[in-house]
Order: sequence, then structure tokens, then C-alpha cells
Amino acid sequence: MKVRITVPASLIAISLAVSALACGSIKLPGAPFTPTPIPPTSTPTPILPTPAPACELKCNIDTESYSFEITCESGTVTNEMSNSTSVEYDPTGQVSKAIVTVDQNQTYSSSGNTYHLVGTITAYLIAGYAEYDIEATGGVFGDTPQTCKSSAVGQANPTLPPTPIPVTSPTPIPYVLPTLGVGSAFVSENDGMTLVYVPEGQFLMGTSEEQKQILLSHDVPLEAIILEMPQHTVELDAFWIDKTEITNAQFRQFVNVTGYLTDAEKTDDRQVFDFTTNNWVNMSGVNWMHPQGPGSNLDGLENHPVVVVSWNDAFAYCNWAGRRLPTEAEWEKAARGTDQRDFPWGSQGPEGNLLNLADAELNTGWSFLDMDDGYRFTAPVGSYPDGASPYGALDMAGNVWEWVADWFGSYGAAIQTNPGGPLTGLERVERGGGWFNTVGQARTAARDKYNPGYSDFNGGFRCAMDAGR
Repeated sequence: MKVRITVPASLIAISLAVSALACGSIKLPGAPFTPTPIPPTSTPTPILPTPAPACELKCNIDTESYSFEITCESGTVTNEMSNSTSVEYDPTGQVSKAIVTVDQNQTYSSSGNTYHLVGTITAYLIAGYAEYDIEATGGVFGDTPQTCKSSAVGQANPTLPPTPIPVTSPTPIPYVLPTLGVGSAFVSENDGMTLVYVPEGQFLMGTSEEQKQILLSHDVPLEAIILEMPQHTVELDAFWIDKTEITNAQFRQFVNVTGYLTDAEKTDDRQVFDFTTNNWVNMSGVNWMHPQGPGSNLDGLENHPVVVVSWNDAFAYCNWAGRRLPTEAEWEKAARGTDQRDFPWGSQGPEGNLLNLADAELNTGWSFLDMDDGYRFTAPVGSYPDGASPYGALDMAGNVWEWVADWFGSYGAAIQTNPGGPLTGLERVERGGGWFNTVGQARTAARDKYNPGYSDFNGGFRCAMDAGR
């Protein structure tokens, strides 16, 4: 069998081979030399019950690498080895001495014989030439070892000039973990999504009694406001959240890799809104690839948010991407920050550069006709940077409703730490409002709820992950 140890050529770009009982001559390309004869050595005869396996020790050189090599006719070898390298520099900054030491222990189980081998290579580099000293010892463990030595002089690298090295030794730079804070971000290797950082801390979640009266004066339905009450304090650990909603292109990648079928594809029965009659109608063939019926497609919509995805579909995607759905509390903090803002950008009313909702483009009976956001239906994700949340998350108001992890449940007044909602339920929570909805539904505190298998062309999602991952 044969065991080889190779040391990188980055120090002196040469190669040695050493293996276990005799040493041959050394030759370098383009560098003639006279081989150094090996002086005879006395070898005590080991007392062995049977002859030891025949092994051979060789010394060779080329310009690529060092290597020690042991060749034996028979026997099982268990190899343990370690190597160390040291470099010395002359006053001009050139490498003057490079030492590579390899300690290689070989145990041969045949006939109970144990062999030990140590090899040392020392190279002195002067003006592009190297002088090599090679020494190896080997023999039956416990007996006087046999030795082999050799020296050679040759060109350190026949094809490349020596690379200058600075006179001063490099000072190691300690690695310091970056400090995370508002504005920190990273890109997921799984789906290319940018995630933004939300620091730990408290915020007020929900709607206060004072805010309730203001909302009622703006015709927000009381039954919707009640879902957001009472306002309560929530303490959250730090987390990451997707900067935008998941796009059609990203969801297609997930489907192509996994073969996943959405709930809409399995049941083939979804509702779409008929703008000619202003009514929802059941239609076959509606799914994420055909969001407004079998005659529709995703041409030109690759960077738009994926829609007609259920909570189950969103959960499956986030799990595949190495993330999870945000909790309802995480979603609201990421949207409104710690200053109780009504919308991600603040408390001023909506404008066309801030979000996508039912506006003059949609032109329905509930549209906000004084605003034009530039899109009748969905907009490409990230189209409204002026509407960013305090942490840099985009489209947290409008474009599409977004699934969160929680089952729907009523709020309590007590302080909560990292709440995850009820343990069981019938409906999952959606947040943020969409292109089909009014201003009141785009508020940071607004909530809605649906069966986890439900989906339509006004709903999508984004993912989140713990800050410690």
C-alpha cells in the first residue's frame, strides 16, 4: 500500500517524495547537480517472529509540491500525521528560509511490527534559487532507526520570478462580528431575497381607544377596529424579515425544485372579482400561474408578488427557503416601528408614491380616486421606496395581503413576550391590505382572517427568521 503527504507549493514551489527504507537521488528540472551518495548505516536486526513487510523509502523532487511517500508490499497501515511550516525573511523582505516538517507515524499490523518515519525538508532561497536539505529516519519502532539524507540545489521556480514580500510581517487582524442594527441587511442564498433587521425591544401593538374614535370618524368599520383592540405592550427578540413580498419568479423556483402543488391547483376552485358586475365569482383554473382565470398568465409579472397562495402554500415556501412566516407581532413591529405610526412611512395619509391600493387606476366604488399609484392590480415589489417602514421593509402597506404565522385570536391587555398567537384555531391572520383594498385596511394595525387553505388574487406573503441564525 502507499501513503502520501503533500505540502502546498506556495512557499517554494517544489516537490519531494519520501517512502520507507532507502533514498534515491534528487533531480530538479533545468538544474543539474550531483546526487549525494547515501552513507551506509548500521541497522540492528530486529527480533521478529516472522519477516516484516518489505518497505521502501524514496526521495524525489519536482517543481510542484513536496510529498512523503511510503510503499510497502503488504500490511494494513493506520496513518496519523501532522505538519508545520515556518518562514523566515531576509532584510529585503525576500523569503530566505522555508521549513516544512512532517511527522508521520505508520503502524503496520503485519507480524506485529511497528514502523516509525519522520521527515524534515529545509529550503534556503537565495535570488530565485533554493538549496534543499532532506532528512528522513525510519525503521522498526523501538529499535535504532535507519536514516536517509540528501541535499540538492536548483531553481526555486523555473517558470515564475520570485514574488516580492513586504519587509514587515503582516499583523493579524482579529475578526470582529458586525454590530447589527437598523439598516442591517443580508441576502438569502436560497432564493436571493434581501432581509432587513428588526432589533429587539418593546412596542405598542394594536389600536388604542383614542385611535378608535379617529378611525370611526374616517368611516373605518367598528367591527374591524375591535379586532385590533386592546392596544398592549409586546416585547420581541431581534429578528430578520423579508424586505419585500415573495415574487412570482421566486415562487416558480420553489415549484421547479420541489414539484410543489398549491392548494388552488389541488382543488381547482377559486374566486375572482368580476369588475363588470362588481361581484366575486367562482372560476375553475385560477391559481398562482393564472391569477385571474385560465386566460391570464404571468408574462411580465415575474417581479410582482405571487398571489393565489394559501397559508399552507406560504408556510411550505418559507420552510423550503430556510425561513418561516413572521408572527403577527413581528409583522406589526416591522411595519410600524416603536412610535405607533399608522402607516409604515408615518401617520400622514396615503399618496401615490407610498403604496398600491384601490385608487383611480382600479376605479371601483370604494377606490380612493384622489390617488394614482400607477398600477391597476399588483405592482412590482419594492415599487414604493418612499413608503418604507422604519426598518427598511417595503410594501408593508398595500400591494397584497400577507399571511403571518398565527391563528386568529383576540388580543389581551397584559404585556406579552414573543407571542405566537393561539395554539389552535380555525383561521389564520393576514396583514397589510392589498391593491384591491381601502386606506383603512392598509394601516399597520389592521387585521384580517381566513381559512388556511383559502387563497385569492389579492393575497401573498413574506418570510422571516430568527436573528440568531
